[in-house]
Amino acid sequence: LTLVAYDPAQGVGIRYTLNGVTVARAGSCILPKDQLIQILRESADPEAGLETAGDDVTVRAGGRYEMRGMDANAFPDVPEFDAGGGVEVPAD
Repeated sequence: LTLVAYDPAQGVGIRYTLNGVTVARAGSCILPKDQLIQILRESADPEAGLETAGDDVTVRAGGRYEMRGMDANAFPDVPEFDAGGGVEVPAD
C-alpha cells in the first residue's frame, strides 16, 4: 500500500509505502486526510481496513466509519519525485 500526499502550490510531496499490508483488490482513491488521520489516531485497534464501493469508503479501525472518497482519475497525476532531490526519514 502506498500513501501519497502532494501540495501542488508548494511543489512538495511525500510517498510512503506500508509493508505487510494485505491488498485484496488494487485501486486508488483520494480520501479526506484530516478525517482519516483522526480515525486512525483515536483507534486502539492495531489493525485497520478500508473497503470501497464506488466513492464511498468504509474504514474499520476500532469501529466502523463512513467517508466519501473521490475518484483519483478526476485529478491530475501526482508527479514522480526525484529520488536524488528528496530526503529519506527513518520511520523508527
